[in-house]
Amino acid sequence: MAAIALLGKDFREHWVSLLFLALGCVTVFLLLLIQNKGATFSMSSLEVVRYALLYLMPVVSLIVGNRLIVNEYLSGTRLFVEALPLGQSLPLVLKYFLGLVYLCTIAVLLLLLSVSSASLADEITTAYLLLITSKTLVMTWLFWSIVFCFSLCGYLRVMLYLLLVGMVAAFVFLPNVNAELIPPIALMDQQLFVFERDVIPWFAIIGTAV
Repeated sequence: MAAIALLGKDFREHWVSLLFLALGCVTVFLLLLIQNKGATFSMSSLEVVRYALLYLMPVVSLIVGNRLIVNEYLSGTRLFVEALPLGQSLPLVLKYFLGLVYLCTIAVLLLLLSVSSASLADEITTAYLLLITSKTLVMTWLFWSIVFCFSLCGYLRVMLYLLLVGMVAAFVFLPNVNAELIPPIALMDQQLFVFERDVIPWFAIIGTAV
């Protein structure tokens, strides 16, 4: 009952903003698909999913983390929840899974929109769709886990985000660093994310999930 009450509280507080966020995310993605269709040298519609994972989903994850976690600390609502005889872990676990389900739902919806607009040349088989879906969900899980953990760090989260961005930039752009050994970067490889069909990148998928 306590878990249902807490979920109901979060739903009442955030459903409007999260609904508009989802609609905005879908609108932006549809515009990307339309722009790709009209381009002279258009790429695969599924490659738009990769761009959405790189540039759109991190922003959406930040907004969700700010709504579900940071705003509660700033408004003092979090102190009220912690004062209830529920323990400190249950509210956090519920918020984590609430945010994860929300973001994964958006990610799958974007993927389905991409599949529906894909051309015949994409040859989307069931196995290939499952592979792309697994990559998409694992990356979404990674983004939300990072945002969730950093959102609990108060004002220190800004420094942590900057440090993370610097580390990722170093791994990607420094010539002496083998980015293929870093699972999330290997998973989002420009060539392999969309065009890898026959080989399942277990190292990249499991490494990113862990």
